This record gives sequence, C-alpha cells and structure tokens, in this order.
Amino acid sequence: LNLHLNKPSLFLSSSIKRYSEEDFKLKFWAFVLEEIFGYSSVVLRWGDTVPSSFKGLGTQPKLDLRILSSVTAPLPDACLGEFAGQCTASKMYTDKLKLALIAKLHLNFYTKKLGKDDIFVPFLLIMGFDCQLLGVRLVQPKLYCLEEIGRFSFPVSKKQIEGGIGKMVSLLTFARVNMILRIEEEH
Repeated sequence: LNLHLNKPSLFLSSSIKRYSEEDFKLKFWAFVLEEIFGYSSVVLRWGDTVPSSFKGLGTQPKLDLRILSSVTAPLPDACLGEFAGQCTASKMYTDKLKLALIAKLHLNFYTKKLGKDDIFVPFLLIMGFDCQLLGVRLVQPKLYCLEEIGRFSFPVSKKQIEGGIGKMVSLLTFARVNMILRIEEEH
C-alpha cells in the first residue's frame, strides 16, 4: 500500500517493461516476504546460494531464495524460491523442475529424520508480479505429488489491492505456518 501511495511511478507500464529479475525482487517481493516470514523462527537467505544439502555433491544448484529453519543446524531449507523478471514457458518449467527436485530431496531428509510421511515442502515460483505457491509431498513410498496450493499476484492496481492483498497474505501465511510446525517437530 505504501508503494502505491509514495511511489506510483513504480507501477507504470513503461517502468514495468524495463524491470529486471532483481528489480522485482528488491522493489516488491523482498519487503513482503521479509514481513511475512521474518518475524518467525525462520531465516531468509537471498541471492544465488546453494542449499546445504548439496554441499559435497557433484551438482550445486543455486536458488534465488532459501527459507531456512535454522541458521546453525545443517538442516535442509524449509521453503525454496525462484524468481524471474518475466514469465516465459521455458523459464517457468525449468525453475519449477529445479524447485521440485530440490524439494523432493529435502522431503526425503525430513521424512527420514522425523519418521513421518505426512510432510509437505513448499516452494515459491515468482515471475514478475505473479507467484505460485507449490509443494511436494509423499503419497506413498517412492511416489511423490507436486501440488499447486495457490496463485496470487502482487497488487499493481487499486482493484487488485482490495482483493489481492488478503489472498497473498493468506497463501504466504499457509507456507509459514507449515514450516513453523515442521521446525517445532524437529526440536
């Protein structure tokens, strides 16, 4: 809301066309995600960082956003995120596949560590102003399910502010609560 009141030029179509992936992250998404997740027991790590679960492996995938359940313990990330400045089919599918595979690896870790099979590992796929909240869960041994929990857009117009903020907060809070419950089970 503050952005719309104090910096309306950010939402002009001429400005939006020139935004890079980093512009979207810094100008819009960082504040929202830090506000939703930052006051809980999780820690946000921004920038191309490699999940600790991949240290020492042959591959080192970098993620734009990692939401950690602990800064000191070598636990897999509680939630993952990838950003893109624009939505293209190839970028969307590449990022979704990368996130799903890393989430699956983390799900396997949590399933073994906690001895439970009802764990859900969420991830965010953000392209421009649009966000998908997805997650991976175990249906039965060696059978995984990729689920879309919901979609929302960062509100760019007055009409979107009225209905969009509630949906955005609701879906991100769902992810946060899911992570916090898992963190409590770990300890």
